[in-house]
Amino acid sequence: MTSHVRGLFEVTMTPQPAQDGVGDPAFGRMAPDKRFRGDLQATGKNQMLALRTDTEGSAGHVALERVEGSLHGRHGAYALRTAAR
Repeated sequence: MTSHVRGLFEVTMTPQPAQDGVGDPAFGRMAPDKRFRGDLQATGKNQMLALRTDTEGSAGHVALERVEGSLHGRHGAYALRTAAR
């Protein structure tokens, strides 16, 4: 059985300041918040690390997100991990 969920989401990106003496200052930290609308009515809270290199188009990120909301009348929460390079 295959199910599909349809909807849209909006993202608000909030840059987080670097901490002196913690990690590599070349990394950017973001706290994206998402709002899902459609079959999934939910919010997502994220923590993301990103890094660009001197090579144009070369970058990567990794993020953890906690999503909480309802889908077809069922309420709950789950965690996501995303990465791109």
